[in-house]
Amino acid sequence: MAINFLLKRSNTASKRPTAAQLDIGELSLNYEQNTAGVFFEDSNGDVRKVGPVEVSASAPNSSPAGSSGNSLGELWYDTGTSNLKVWTGASFVSATSSVAAGGSDTQVQFNSTGSLAGSSNLTFDGTTLTAAGLSVTGNTTLGDAAADDITLTGSIASSVVLKADSTYNLGEDLVRWANIYADNVYSGDLHLKNDRGDYTLIEEEDALTIRNNKTGKVYNIVMTEREV
Repeated sequence: MAINFLLKRSNTASKRPTAAQLDIGELSLNYEQNTAGVFFEDSNGDVRKVGPVEVSASAPNSSPAGSSGNSLGELWYDTGTSNLKVWTGASFVSATSSVAAGGSDTQVQFNSTGSLAGSSNLTFDGTTLTAAGLSVTGNTTLGDAAADDITLTGSIASSVVLKADSTYNLGEDLVRWANIYADNVYSGDLHLKNDRGDYTLIEEEDALTIRNNKTGKVYNIVMTEREV
C-alpha cells in the first residue's frame, strides 16, 4: 500500500515557517498560488527559501502572515520596475545578469535596471555594457544630454543614414570637425543640396568639377598652380 509523506505546509498567503518550527534540513511548503515557496532551516539555524521567484509589485513577505523577513539569496521579479532583484540580507537589489550574444563564449554583461524583451527599447542607466559582439534592434539611445561623452573605438562597418531629411547637423558653429577626408575610401563625392540648389562636387583625375543635378550640366572649377 502506498504511503504519502506530507511536508509541513500552509495555504495562507505569505506564511513562512519560523526557525523554531523546523529542524535543520527539514522542509516546509507554502502552496498559496501567489506566494508559494519551499523553505528549509540551514546549518546556521536560519530559514531559507528555495523558490520559486515571486512575481509581484510589492516585495515578498512585506505583509507577513508567519515568520517576518526574507531569505538570503531570495529572488523577486519586481513588476513595478521590471527588475529581477535579490535579497542581500539587508535589502533587495537589482541582480546582475548575463545574456548570451551569439554563442557560449560571447556574452553581454549588464545590470538589470531596465527591461530587455525582444526588439523593444534597451536602456542602460549609468551602468557598464561590455560585449565582444552586440546586435541591438529597435530604438537605441546613447546619452541623453549634450554633456554626455560618447566614445566609439573601432570602425563603422555600415552606412550611416539619418532618420529625417535636412534636420540634423554635422558639428555646429563653435564645435566643428577638424578635417573632412574625401575619396572612394572615405566619403566619395560631395553632395550639396538645399531648397534652392542641388550640386555634386566630383574629383576627376586632374581637376575638380561640379555638376548641377537639376540641369545635368557639368562645370570645370578653374584652378591655377601656385608655389608652395
